[in-house]
Amino acid sequence: MSSTFSGIELSKRALAAQQKSLEVVGHNIANANNENYSRQVAIQSATDPYTVASTNGSPNAGQIGTGVEVSSIERIVDQYINQNLRNNQQSLSKWSTINDGLGYVESIFNELSSGGLTTNLDNFFDSFQGLNNTATEDSIRESVVGSAVTLTTQINQIRDSLETYRDQLGSEIETNVAQFNNITSKIASLNAQIAAVEDDSTNANDLMDKRDAKLDELSKLADIDYSFHNNQVNVRLNGATVVQDISQFELIPSDPLPETPNTTKVVSTDDDGNPIDSTNYKFKYYTFEVSGNEVDINSGKIGGLLQLRGDDQLKEGEFDGGIIDHMVNKLDKLTGELAQEVNALHQTGYDSNGDPGVDFFVFGANGDIEVNSDLIDDPNLIAASESGEEGDGAIALKISQLKDKKDAVNGVDSFSDFWQAQAGKLGLDIDRAAQMESNQQVLVNDLQTRKEEESGVSLDEEMTKMIQYQQGYNAAAKVVSTIDEMLDTLVNGLVR
Repeated sequence: MSSTFSGIELSKRALAAQQKSLEVVGHNIANANNENYSRQVAIQSATDPYTVASTNGSPNAGQIGTGVEVSSIERIVDQYINQNLRNNQQSLSKWSTINDGLGYVESIFNELSSGGLTTNLDNFFDSFQGLNNTATEDSIRESVVGSAVTLTTQINQIRDSLETYRDQLGSEIETNVAQFNNITSKIASLNAQIAAVEDDSTNANDLMDKRDAKLDELSKLADIDYSFHNNQVNVRLNGATVVQDISQFELIPSDPLPETPNTTKVVSTDDDGNPIDSTNYKFKYYTFEVSGNEVDINSGKIGGLLQLRGDDQLKEGEFDGGIIDHMVNKLDKLTGELAQEVNALHQTGYDSNGDPGVDFFVFGANGDIEVNSDLIDDPNLIAASESGEEGDGAIALKISQLKDKKDAVNGVDSFSDFWQAQAGKLGLDIDRAAQMESNQQVLVNDLQTRKEEESGVSLDEEMTKMIQYQQGYNAAAKVVSTIDEMLDTLVNGLVR
């Protein structure tokens, strides 16, 4: 049987429950603009009654209620939406990275300006046409050297810029791998904190929000998947466990693996007669491991950076694959064929002194193409004559005609057509990356909206709840006041 003072205890519980619920509302309102916060709800439940009705019990009305309590505070989260959002965020981050990188490569190519490589190739061959017409003019010979230096300078600048950019991408990969490990370490730490806080009636809601935010960050870096067990999140990277309960397993990048062989033909020799390859560089690629096991990264920002570098192709032994490597290799193909064709003709001619022609183009130790320094010092050494007679410009004419030679590169393209095809392919790659990024952005935006609708804080809804709990609190206080008056009547009335 309830006591005379049971109504006060019941009302006290009601006051406490409404106050706690108001505090939850206040917490929601305070985090209304926190994008990593999930709306929380105070779950109110009736407390255990005094008695249970039975046939053997006293013939009364049955159970006597004892009030209300906040049995739990739960956050509103749809894990299906969250996981779908993170999966799509991986692809968005990958294509965004690739799109930005290709835009930078396009600026290196610079084919839309009047100083593009195609324009300078044409100027180079046209200068030989001018030499054919006036083979004895010193100014024309200087013009040939000048156009050749302009061409080789641009070729080397493009090549060096692409290689430098590839090195920068490598540094960025290592930075993002370090960030990946930092995040997984924090997730494991949050798992430990959540396990320490939670019991049957306590939810570590704010800690779980922080953990979800870290999962969001991690999904932008690589193609992870995860699962929950006893409210501990376990994270995997393509099957390799990187977080297991409170333990973290680091993602370790290898030093770039062995140099990739190249097959570009020899086009010149050094001063000692040793062959010089126009592509004496050899790219290296990254691999990754977790707990001693190799693991692939195919998506997220790291996956995008790897694709830009061409590491995914090089790993499979395809030197002519990947984006940056593909462009550098094609440029070197063009450069090697250009040097071979021009040198072969130039060596068959005679300079102004009647001496046989030397190599017009040579290659430095780093693989850069250069105009033979002897020709720069003395343009009269340009072998324009086929007969050796003064005024003969037949070799200059043949070199100028290389401009339109349809089988100059790969046996099918002219020099200009070959390079324009590479620029065109780059344009198609950029269009594809931009479209993929746009498509993924639409999906991510849609899922983000659905997440906000489910887990976000609505100030209108919270204000409504605030009024509701306030009225409940006021009503409970009124019950206390009424019971107080009743007790006053009972106690003081008996005294009189």
